[in-house]
Amino acid sequence: MELYLKLIDVIAPVFFVIGVGYYLGRKNPEISTDFITTFAGNVGTPAMIFYTITTTGVTLSVFTEYFIYALIIIGGFSLVGVIFLLLLKKDFISELPPLILPNYSSSLYTWSFIGQKKLFI
Repeated sequence: MELYLKLIDVIAPVFFVIGVGYYLGRKNPEISTDFITTFAGNVGTPAMIFYTITTTGVTLSVFTEYFIYALIIIGGFSLVGVIFLLLLKKDFISELPPLILPNYSSSLYTWSFIGQKKLFI
């Protein structure tokens, strides 16, 4: 039963926010999303990270250890990416970020798909 309560704790706010967004979108289709995007990026995401770190019992030593692992991985991918780009004589500005953080390219694909979808609607 405890698992279901935790699941509801996570899912309920998501559906609430989706419902508010749907209502506001139906009420005014030309609504500007600049405020909510800025608010989510500058307030919501840091608050979520802070909440997660403080409630899961992650100690500073564990956080530092994983941070070092992340830096090593990012550094390794950066080095491999630079080597490949030098060998292939490609542009660093546009080609290196997807090689360092692979999710970067999937997010660009998603946004390009959304942009194409808006053109057809």
